[in-house]
Amino acid sequence: MKQLFFFCIITIMATTLYAQGTERSPFRRGYLRLGISNIPGKLNQAMSPKENILASQYGSGTGYVLEIGKAYYFNRPQAGDRLGYGLDWTVFSASYNPLNRWKAYETTAGDPGATTTPAIMGLSSKLGPVLSVNAVEKLVIDARVQLVASASYYNFEYAGGSRYFHLINAQKNEDDNGVTSALMLGLKPSFGLTVRRGIIGLALDYAPGKIKMNYEEGTGTSGEYTYGQKELEANSLQLKLNISF
Repeated sequence: MKQLFFFCIITIMATTLYAQGTERSPFRRGYLRLGISNIPGKLNQAMSPKENILASQYGSGTGYVLEIGKAYYFNRPQAGDRLGYGLDWTVFSASYNPLNRWKAYETTAGDPGATTTPAIMGLSSKLGPVLSVNAVEKLVIDARVQLVASASYYNFEYAGGSRYFHLINAQKNEDDNGVTSALMLGLKPSFGLTVRRGIIGLALDYAPGKIKMNYEEGTGTSGEYTYGQKELEANSLQLKLNISF
């Protein structure tokens, strides 16, 4: 994370120096975004690990997201124009959400150490229409709707004294060891808004969706396991610092 923050600081300094010596349109096209990500996180201590997860209660804390992309304006707006419209392509979006609320759950349940660094990780690319309005001076408001193509990995395994529950993503059983079986591939919409002035701004994105998750469970003592599938919520809300260039 330290290297990432140093990279962002250098990027801000470089773009600021460039902007000081060049008069540019407020409709800057490229962007780098770094921020926080939130997914359903509340756990119910009265429910089992299986019941919590299958209710889309993942036990997530604050996550992180990094994005790089570019807006392709069809009308090529310049300084003095009020409106820009085109396509917003978030070429690369990486997110990491630690499921760190399970530690407190384990302690209360008498199962310390039942999970090991559970997390949800994702890579995606997003494309869709964008409308940008130069409201006043260099203040620009972007509204976008994008289609998200994503690959996610849910790393969750609960091995308590008398119960076992494991998310196996797209894997159907223990003999299904294909590379794609380890990932959840899917499409979902994303709705976003960015308010920026010059190179700095804030971006807010909400992406609702569902996934068909496979899982295995057992008693933890018999050595026998059963498999199942459940449709889970895969909603995410992200707030990001937006650096335009």
